[in-house]
Amino acid sequence: MPPLLNSWFNEYHPENGNLSVPTDKVIIHQLVEDIKPYMKQLQVGYFGEYNDKNEKHGYGKEIFPSGDIYEGMYVNDNREGYGKYLYCDGDCYEGEYKNNKRHGKGRFTYGNGTYYDGDWVDGVKQGFGFYDFGGGITYEGEWLADNFHGKGKKVYNDGAVYEGDFVEDLFHGFGRKVEIDGTVYEGKWEYGKFIEG
Repeated sequence: MPPLLNSWFNEYHPENGNLSVPTDKVIIHQLVEDIKPYMKQLQVGYFGEYNDKNEKHGYGKEIFPSGDIYEGMYVNDNREGYGKYLYCDGDCYEGEYKNNKRHGKGRFTYGNGTYYDGDWVDGVKQGFGFYDFGGGITYEGEWLADNFHGKGKKVYNDGAVYEGDFVEDLFHGFGRKVEIDGTVYEGKWEYGKFIEG
């Protein structure tokens, strides 16, 4: 059971709700008893080093009421430096922080296994990075404000490849796209459409 559900389990206990079929209470009770051995109750709070102002400072671990967990460096009460943030939904970021935001080099892995590995600025993908969307779809190149922006290469699951300029996730500027059948579109693109070769 994800930490989010563990942390709120007592507050939103399945046996305390109103049931449309009252006889289901016995089944729900048995299900609750069956999962209890697999549940890990989280102790919410901060465990780590402090500075002389009683601020989180140095290495520490913080467990949030949502079930999110951060472990890494703090400076004056802010996540700063290298750390790992595990979200209750299974997502995970591991990398550099500045002022509580992803900033610098880092890898964000989503619960479904897709991931972004690259540069971050003030909490958004910005700079150079690689994104694996799963199913054979990837993008490697420049980013701006969480969008493909600048020079990049996108590979599709059918084997088609576009390499060239992007603006806000769209082919825009000069680029070359090779389709699976060998057809080549090389030249000027505007907002995702091939204009001229």
